[in-house]
Amino acid sequence: MSQLVSSQNCPQLQYFASSLYSARKIAFFDRDGTLNHDEGYTYKKEDLRLLPQGLEVLGMAIKNGWTPVVVSNQSGISRGYYTLESAKEFNSELRQALLQIDLTVDYFLFCTHNDSSNCGFRKPESGMLELVLDSTQADTFVMFGNSITDRDAAAKAKIVYSDISKIEDCISILDSN
Repeated sequence: MSQLVSSQNCPQLQYFASSLYSARKIAFFDRDGTLNHDEGYTYKKEDLRLLPQGLEVLGMAIKNGWTPVVVSNQSGISRGYYTLESAKEFNSELRQALLQIDLTVDYFLFCTHNDSSNCGFRKPESGMLELVLDSTQADTFVMFGNSITDRDAAAKAKIVYSDISKIEDCISILDSN
């Protein structure tokens, strides 16, 4: 994963496996509102509530050989609402909750900047996605999210996007690749 380091110290990287380089298919997942309930600046471990539609799509992705990567805006850090360490602790708790139901997510990328920063890694910009695209042998990519910023980031990276609320569309994409 060291090849994912950018010159801007963004995005933040949190990973639990050695490398994405050999992945063949990568499924990007937004975090809040896609895999877990969005509390608004979600960072407290006690606020972690998994979302069934996200779990279903994540499970299908893993079953079909996709490597899941979480990409998330976490502007609460730059706004002073919570710390970088709190965000990492939440991601670790999310990973543990997923492991409890046999779903493995080993890669988390997140931008800590707010929307006035003009950071190229903050969705709707595609920096986080492109960083992964440029650092892997994978040739098939998809983005699952719940917002216009997720959709726009995928479009800018020129990858397929599906709204997590449209389960049939998500599963169709995963089955066809």
